[in-house]
Amino acid sequence: FFEWRYDTLPPNDAHLQRIADHVSAYLQIVRSQLLATVPKAIVHCMILPSKENLLAEFQEEVAGKEEPQLRRLINESEEIAGQREGIKKRLVLLQRAAKEIAAFM
Repeated sequence: FFEWRYDTLPPNDAHLQRIADHVSAYLQIVRSQLLATVPKAIVHCMILPSKENLLAEFQEEVAGKEEPQLRRLINESEEIAGQREGIKKRLVLLQRAAKEIAAFM
């Protein structure tokens, strides 16, 4: 592609010019990658502590709530709450049954 640039130079100079062009192209690639990566890293470093702080605040807020208050927070319908309670009861029964079966084996 750039061979015509090197035709007029002596062989040693042409070789050095090729090396210089390759190094220059490599540095341009590294520069463009840094330009793309550094802002992302800065944003990541800014958001990560914020995320952890938000999570801690959320845990503090939710930790003291009773079940009805939590249901209101997640907008859970009574139908879904009933299904969840039924599944919890079934789980307890299945766990008891598994223990009884394991006792006979």
